[in-house]
Amino acid sequence: MNLGEMYSEAHESRKNFKFLSDERFEALTIEVRKKGAVIVRGTPEVERHLDMQGASAAALGDVLLFRKDVCLSEVLEETHHFNQNLIGLNNDKKEPLRTILNEIDAKEYIIRVAAKYQVPRNELEHIKKQLESYRRQLENYKKGG
Repeated sequence: MNLGEMYSEAHESRKNFKFLSDERFEALTIEVRKKGAVIVRGTPEVERHLDMQGASAAALGDVLLFRKDVCLSEVLEETHHFNQNLIGLNNDKKEPLRTILNEIDAKEYIIRVAAKYQVPRNELEHIKKQLESYRRQLENYKKGG
C-alpha cells in the first residue's frame, strides 16, 4: 500500500470517526503549545492544504495543521510528530527512511497510549493497519526497493 492508497483509505474511514470537541482538542494540545507549537485548525487555507496533500492533519516543523473535524488519533499523532521534531528523532537518516521510522514510532506511540486516552476502536484499528503498511515499507526499503 502506498501513501496515496493510505490516504484514500484514511479519507473513507474518517467518515466513521468521532470528532473532538473544541475543549478536548485544546486540552490535548496544551503541552505542545507550551513547547512552542503553532496550531492552526480548520481555516479554509488549512483545509485546502490538507486536501492537496491528501492528509487529515500535518506537522510542518513547529506548525501543526488540523481540520476542523479532527479525531483523537490525529491529534495524538501530530503532537507526537512535533515532539519527534523537537528532539530531532531520526534526523540522521535520509528520506524516505526518516519518515517511515517516525511514522512507525508515532503509530506505536498511539497504540501504547490508546487506553489512557480512550482512543476509539475504529481509530485504533486504522492506526494498526497504517503501522503494518509502514513496517512493510521499511522492509522494502531495507531490501533496496
